[in-house]
Amino acid sequence: MSRRTADEQRPATYARDTGGVRVQWLLPVSYRVWRDVGVRGFDAAGVPRPGFRARWAARNAAFCDLMVRTGLRPAEECALTVFEVPWWVLEPGAYVRFWLPQAVAKGTSARWSYVPSGVARDVDDYRRLDRAEVIAQAQEAGRYGRWRRPWVVEDPGRPWARRVGSASRVKAEHLGARERRLLLVEGPGGGHRAAEGAAEFRHLMRVAVSVREGVISSATLLKRLRSGSHKNATYTAFREVGRVIRTVQLLRYLTDAPLRRRVTAATNKVESFNRFSQWVGFGNRGVIADNDPVEQEKAMKFNALLTNAVIFHNALDIAEIVRQLLEEGWEIDPEDLAHISPYLTEHIKRFGEYSTHELGIEPEAYDPKLDVDFAPLREQDLTTAGFTEAA
Repeated sequence: MSRRTADEQRPATYARDTGGVRVQWLLPVSYRVWRDVGVRGFDAAGVPRPGFRARWAARNAAFCDLMVRTGLRPAEECALTVFEVPWWVLEPGAYVRFWLPQAVAKGTSARWSYVPSGVARDVDDYRRLDRAEVIAQAQEAGRYGRWRRPWVVEDPGRPWARRVGSASRVKAEHLGARERRLLLVEGPGGGHRAAEGAAEFRHLMRVAVSVREGVISSATLLKRLRSGSHKNATYTAFREVGRVIRTVQLLRYLTDAPLRRRVTAATNKVESFNRFSQWVGFGNRGVIADNDPVEQEKAMKFNALLTNAVIFHNALDIAEIVRQLLEEGWEIDPEDLAHISPYLTEHIKRFGEYSTHELGIEPEAYDPKLDVDFAPLREQDLTTAGFTEAA
């Protein structure tokens, strides 16, 4: 049992000065349509309307979802700070709870509120991306420095607030709605509104885990971190991490000869495949004349399918010849065999006769095994990559 008093925890399910009223519930699907059309700017089919103009549609949608799913009153939700807003958890279908303090709860009815993980995720995405951008812009413009006697939380890990010019401190949860509008959190970039108190590395890891778990797609992340987000702290952190990774990789490439050989071999392999694919798709000189994106994708997929089929056919022919040589007593060096490319074109007549009546003939079963020991090559690759086992 916590130290919350019984008076703090009395329920606030209905107003005490009103009588009973008939309530008609809005279906979840109807609410989502209202939110998407009226708040996010979608049409009835769920497609963004090009003529819709609204700032921070993601914030407004998250605000509506949090209010509907928790039952918070608008005044209560507007008074929440980063110290009360729930952090998102990865477990799908889970609920996150947070405490609504007595100072901002209607009728001083402090209580626990429960939020689905999906809604908490949307709120957290807004806080880490869009809100961080607004804070960075306000810091650069010096807006927070013009506030008169704000409340300041110097240590986000211990949310005690002190008003400028006063030595006394109070817990942030004891501040009322008026004081919370003047609440700042001290951070590396100076004071900012009570929103971003954690380090940027924590944000980077949360975004990375979200992408890995499939919760947020790479396309959505890139859309959030748009080209105009150079003032976004998370965007800046991602950019600096990318620069560090590129610098380390460049230094490794310059000092590691085996790595350079592997990179060159992989690059040559990709370029050889592309040249072979262009050679196979010789029709219309490889130019796709159709403007339909669907037809363009079909043409590229068909060409890739045909290229892989020819490569597979070449590999089967090479394997058959190797078996014949082994039966005749020849010794096959695996290193020599590894240098044979399957991108062979001399035996293919592109302008020959194409027999379509053979498409329905089922091919014979093939044997993928060769009596050649490739283990030394695998060990050599591991040694080159630096994955040798300790003696």
